[in-house]
Amino acid sequence: MLSLEEIEQKTLWVYRYVNGERRVATSDKTTEYMTSELKDIDRAIWKNQPTELQEFYKSYEMARKMGRNDLIEIEDFYKEWVKNPKQFTPEHRPIKSETLHEILETLNPCSDLIIQNYDKYSLGNHAVGNFLEALDILSYDFDVVEITELYGYQAIIIQDDDMDKLEAFSGEANHNAIIHSKYGGDGKYDQ
Repeated sequence: MLSLEEIEQKTLWVYRYVNGERRVATSDKTTEYMTSELKDIDRAIWKNQPTELQEFYKSYEMARKMGRNDLIEIEDFYKEWVKNPKQFTPEHRPIKSETLHEILETLNPCSDLIIQNYDKYSLGNHAVGNFLEALDILSYDFDVVEITELYGYQAIIIQDDDMDKLEAFSGEANHNAIIHSKYGGDGKYDQ
């Protein structure tokens, strides 16, 4: 199991400067990277951490999504994580019989929709048609675990563990939303 000292030594930080430049380094570079042009410093997201730290930071980010605001400090989170790392891994849920594509085909292509993965990773809030086109372009489909409401919008919760697939789908849906926007696009899904 990782030690707290190992985590602290290997954690990557993003140093952002007022001119837009970014540098990524471990904390031992802090003195070297501290200048009057430094805008802010933040930990790199879990998937940009070294391989051996990715599961730890994925769990850390999941704890935040679970509302565990008592575990904001890495030291506090580590103390809880070492007791049972799996407590911050979302469990798979029963799958509905219809796939995402099948459900989207029954909805108004102009209605707003949120799609979120079971681990709370957001795939966007767009018109249904943008998501449907993304599935068709990528030849993807996803298992659905719940149809619900989030933030006042209809939402579909899917279940997939392939982050590359999820990011590709989210990116393609965002691209479609831009090209179909009423502001500079063709306005295809505006009511």
